[in-house]
Amino acid sequence: MKATLKALPRGDEKVFSSRKGSPYRSVRTAFTTAVRKTGLVDFHFHDLRHAFASSLRMKGVDLFLVMELLGHKSLDMTMRYAHITSERKQVAVKLLDGHFLDTGGCAAPLADEGGQAQDSENKELLSLRAVSSVG
Repeated sequence: MKATLKALPRGDEKVFSSRKGSPYRSVRTAFTTAVRKTGLVDFHFHDLRHAFASSLRMKGVDLFLVMELLGHKSLDMTMRYAHITSERKQVAVKLLDGHFLDTGGCAAPLADEGGQAQDSENKELLSLRAVSSVG
């Protein structure tokens, strides 16, 4: 993340600033104030890592890329952060609705001989299978 922030063009605008435009002295203090003002309970600065990782996974970002963005050395650690909701799991299972009827009772391959998914639904299912096999 430091590299991303350092890559931003330098100018008069700050990345994190008050409504008046003055920079915050502490992002943590600003975060704590925002949490208090919104009435959130039991929400901590570190929880943002979980939200970041889970949001990326829900958008279909590759687990290895999430691992790199979080700065983790292992997928095990990333899986502690990148949670998949039960709704997302249901979407994955629904990909199979009518699948066996469409193939005459035989399961059609999800990927061709080169390992490439044959359609967008299969790509999503393969992605979800990869995630579930890691976790």
